[in-house]
Amino acid sequence: MFRELKRALTWDRDFDSGWRRHVEGLPSGSEHWTWSRRIQEKKAYWRERGKRDRMTAAGAVRTGLLEIIDGIYAETRDRSDMYDVFVGFAASLYNATGDDYREPHIPTADRLTERWKPFHQEYRRRCEEKKADLGRRADELTAHRFSRDDIEAAWGRLLSGDVPDDTRRIWKAAASPRKSGHSIAEAAGVTIRDFVFWMVVFRDHGWMIEQIVIDEHLYVNQEYFLKSHQSLDADMKVLLERLSA
Repeated sequence: MFRELKRALTWDRDFDSGWRRHVEGLPSGSEHWTWSRRIQEKKAYWRERGKRDRMTAAGAVRTGLLEIIDGIYAETRDRSDMYDVFVGFAASLYNATGDDYREPHIPTADRLTERWKPFHQEYRRRCEEKKADLGRRADELTAHRFSRDDIEAAWGRLLSGDVPDDTRRIWKAAASPRKSGHSIAEAAGVTIRDFVFWMVVFRDHGWMIEQIVIDEHLYVNQEYFLKSHQSLDADMKVLLERLSA
């Protein structure tokens, strides 16, 4: 009884949260405005229908989502530009289905309708491919080792006024927003090894930040922070100007 009461009290909040996560973020292709209108209409309908049929909030979200994407599929399945959108639909349906937990437990992928199973398999294949690629790229970034003497010598070189063109290009390419190491190296026209070396030099002195987000190594220089730092000494200000020139 307590569980049923709690579910009734939180139903609208849970429905809105699930609808926002799984439905409003659907890939839209070139049909954005048409689908947005449809999504809002279906939201009102499945809020009322879900309560009337005593569905869980997650169940109402999943059923509404399935109705929307099935309708779009029926209208656009012959369009060659829709395949990637359908793959995205399958991913959204998988996530919504996972939220709609039921007993006895059945693997989420097996609960997808037959129409969407092939698209979800393609989504999983792409995810595995991306994961493998991120692993390879991470290995390339972490494969290089540099001595402390070399790192400090490079920093001293910069402070002395000798700023290599490659280093300046790396610095500029690493401007906000954060980017992958490979993207920065490509934009700067340098090797991965050269990027990693100067990234380590900057990072060790607080001039660049490295973050790992979902297995991807991302970097951003600290130019904005350094320019606003009141206690930055004269040599550092000169270096910052030379890097940004």
